[in-house]
Amino acid sequence: MGGLWIPKELGWQFVNEFYERCYNETGCLPGHIKWTNVPNNVNGKFFKHYQLLIDLYFEYNARFDQKIFFKAIIADDKYQFNHKIYNQGDPEIGFYKLYYFLILNSLEEENVYHIRIADRTVNKKRSSLTLEERLEELKKCLNNGFIKKKQYNYRGQIILTIEPRRAKERRLIQLTDILMGAIGFHWNKLHLRSDAKESKVYLANYIADKIGRNDLIFSTPSSDKKFNIFRFYPKSSL
Repeated sequence: MGGLWIPKELGWQFVNEFYERCYNETGCLPGHIKWTNVPNNVNGKFFKHYQLLIDLYFEYNARFDQKIFFKAIIADDKYQFNHKIYNQGDPEIGFYKLYYFLILNSLEEENVYHIRIADRTVNKKRSSLTLEERLEELKKCLNNGFIKKKQYNYRGQIILTIEPRRAKERRLIQLTDILMGAIGFHWNKLHLRSDAKESKVYLANYIADKIGRNDLIFSTPSSDKKFNIFRFYPKSSL
C-alpha cells in the first residue's frame, strides 16, 4: 500500500506541468496510467508518459524541499487481514488498519489534511459496511490516534476529509499506483521470472536508478521523505 503527500497548492500545478511535458515531448496526452497497463514498447510515446510522470515526481521532491513525498507500507507475511478476533474475520478491517499505519506516522501538526483514496469495489458478501462508513471510521481513528500519539489536549481534527476518487481520473493516484506496482514487482521477485514483462523490468529499474539503488527491495527510516518504504511487522495480536 502506498500514498503520496503533496501540498494542496502544488497538486494541479504538478498535473498541468505533466500534461505540458507529455504534449511537448510526445505530441499527445496520456491515457489511464497504471502498473497493469505498462506499455510493451519502451521506446514508444505511451511508455514515455510513464517515465515523464516518474521524472516529475523526483523533480518536485527536490524542487520543493521534499514537501511532496511518497511512502509505501509493506505488510509482513504474518499479517492476517481476516484475523478472527482482532479484525473480526473481516479482511477490510485488516486492509484499513494498514491505511491507518501508513497515514498516521506521516502527519505533521502544523498541517491539516484532505485524503483522497482510490475508489475500490468491495463485494457486499465480504463486508457489510459501506465505503462511507469505513472512511468515516478511518478519519475518526486517525484524528484520535494523532492526538494520542502527540499527547495533545487539543481536540480538533488534523484530518478534515477522507473521500474516494476514481483512479482513472486522478493523475496523482496513478503516480502512486506506478510506484507501488514497481515496489511490489521487485519485492515479490517478479522481475526475476523468465516470463517477466521487459517493460516492467525496465520501469522498475528506472525508478530504482532515480534513488541510486539496484532495486526497490529495501526499507527506510520513517523520516525519509524521498522514497519511503516502511516494512510493517505486526504484533502477534494482529
